[in-house]
Parts: sequence; structure tokens; C-alpha cells
Amino acid sequence: MSPEEYNADRTADDPDRRLYEFRLNEREAVMIKANGFVVTPRHQWNTFVDMFYDIWTDELPVYFSADAALQAWHRSYQLIVKEVEELYLRYELQDILTKMRSAFPAVWEAHHEGPLSQGLRDADFFLTIASSLAIADE
Repeated sequence: MSPEEYNADRTADDPDRRLYEFRLNEREAVMIKANGFVVTPRHQWNTFVDMFYDIWTDELPVYFSADAALQAWHRSYQLIVKEVEELYLRYELQDILTKMRSAFPAVWEAHHEGPLSQGLRDADFFLTIASSLAIADE
């Protein structure tokens, strides 16, 4: 039943109103008969959660697939990694860079005239860039 037909005798504030048209159109019906499935650009959501919620609010059956579970797991994992980076690794990295830069003058003084000269210049350059990026990100 279309949302218009379903909502015909319901008030605008009725929580049982259907909001979405989930029925297949003619083209999609032909494709599902021919292929056993159909992918339609008519219905697009940013996340599985948004899609499941919209289907659930219209009281339709929901198939919870493995890819939906994996997507939820990956989003959670991504947030965990981000939090670990922001709350712990960021300060550890800044501490390591500070210690390396403070030790650099002594290493330079001891080895700048030998075969490590160019490597030390490169190390100084990379440490300076990394430090400036770590500070700029604060």
C-alpha cells in the first residue's frame, strides 16, 4: 500500500504514519523477477542505521545482513582508533619528537663531519617537519 493510501485516514501527528515509498516500481519489479534481486538508486542512505530505522518506522520487515554488521563494527573500530590516537598516541609522539630534537645537537656535534653528515641533515629536516605538524595539529 502506498504511504498516501495508508495515511489517508491518519492525522498529521499520528505516529503510525508511513513516511517512505518502499514499493518497487515497474522497472525494478521486472529486474527482480529476472535476476532475483534489484539495486535501485531511488533509495539511498548514509548508513545502515538510517536505512534500518526508516524501514522499522514504517513497520516493514528488516533483514540484518553480515555487511550491515561489519559496517557497524568498522565504524566503531574507526572511532576507537581515532580516540586512541587523539588521547594517547598524539602526546606520546610529541614526547618522542621533543626528546629526539633535544638529543640532536649532541649527535650533530659528534658526527656532522663524517659520512653521516647528509643523513643527519635529512634527520633534522624530517624531525623539524614532524614537530611542526604535531604542534600545528593541537
